Amino acid sequence: MVKLPAKALRGGRQKRNSKARPKQGGVGIGVGHFGDLGCDDFGGVAAIGLTEVWWNRRVAVMISALIVVLGYCGVRAWVYGSFPIGSTEDWIVRDGWMTIPRLGAFGALLALNRGRVAARFDWREPKLGMALALGGPLILLWAFKFGDGDGDRFQASLVVGGFFTSAAVALFEELAFRGVLLADLQSKWATIPAILVGSVLFAVFHFQAQSVRGWLGIFLTGVILSNLRVRGITLAGLAIIHTLIDTLFFVFGLNDPDLFGTRGLIFQGGLLVYAVATFPKGKGVRAAVGW
Repeated sequence: MVKLPAKALRGGRQKRNSKARPKQGGVGIGVGHFGDLGCDDFGGVAAIGLTEVWWNRRVAVMISALIVVLGYCGVRAWVYGSFPIGSTEDWIVRDGWMTIPRLGAFGALLALNRGRVAARFDWREPKLGMALALGGPLILLWAFKFGDGDGDRFQASLVVGGFFTSAAVALFEELAFRGVLLADLQSKWATIPAILVGSVLFAVFHFQAQSVRGWLGIFLTGVILSNLRVRGITLAGLAIIHTLIDTLFFVFGLNDPDLFGTRGLIFQGGLLVYAVATFPKGKGVRAAVGW
C-alpha cells in the first residue's frame, strides 16, 4: 500500500472542510466565485443574468423599432419633397412608390420583433368575424365622412390599386402602433394611458400626409383600433379594418368634406362616442399585447 505524505492528507482535509464552511462576506458574481455558490444561489444569479439579457434585448428592440419608424419618416419626407403633386395622377404615382418603403419598414419591424406576441399577425386565425363586428361601426363612420366628398371619382382600376397601397399602409402602421408601440407603452403604464399616448403619436405620425385639421379624427381612430387590440382582435384583423377604411378614400369623391361642417362634426362625434364605448374594461388586457 502506498502511503501519502501527511502534508497531502492535511491538504485533502482542508479542501473538504472548505466546502463545508462557506467563505465569509458577500458573494461575488465573477466566474472564480461560482465554486462557492450553492444551487439556490446559482439559480438566483442565473435569473439575474437572464433578466439583464432580456431587458437589454427589449431596450435594443425598442430603439431599433424607433429608428425604423423615424427612417421611414425621413424617406417619406424625401419622396414628398422630390415628387410634388400637380395632379391626381401625380399623387397616385407617388403613393404607389411609397408602397416600397412601407413594406420595407413593415418587414424590418417584423424581423426585429420576431417571436413577440405584440408582433404576431395570426393570419391563420384573424378572428375576421369578431374584427368586422367590432370594426364595422368604425368603417361606417369613415364611409359617412368620405361619402360627403365631391369632385371626380377614381376609375375602377385605381380603386383596386388603392386597395393594395392601403394594405401596405395598414400592415406597417398596425404593426408599428397597435403592435410594438402599444405593447412597449403598456409595459410601463396602465392600459388606457398607453392607448391615449400611442394614439397621439399615431396622429402626429401623419404630419406629412394629413393636415392638422384631420388629426382629431386620426387620434380617435387610433384609440378605437387600440381598444379593439386589447379586446383581443389580432393585428391581422386590425390590418383588414384599416385597409378597408383607407380604401374608402378611393371609392368616394376626391375632395374631402369639411371636418368642421355638420357632417364632419357628426363624424368626429361618432368616433368619440365609439372610442369611449370600446375602452377596455377589467383586468388581464395587458396579456393580449405583451412580450
